[in-house]
Amino acid sequence: MIREMTVVKNTTSMTVRKLKSAEDKRTVAKVSGTVAICMMAGTFLIIFLSDFSRILRTVFN
Repeated sequence: MIREMTVVKNTTSMTVRKLKSAEDKRTVAKVSGTVAICMMAGTFLIIFLSDFSRILRTVFN
């Protein structure tokens, strides 16, 4: 009887909600997230391209 009354902690709705992100359907949230990703990608791309020319010069010399 005691085994039938125990609750597995990993299957409760509270635990499941903790592990999942809530979807945000607002346009402002999607646009600001897209802009932030583009800014970060652009920064890394600029750094990579500035170092890439040096790498090419070193390899081909």
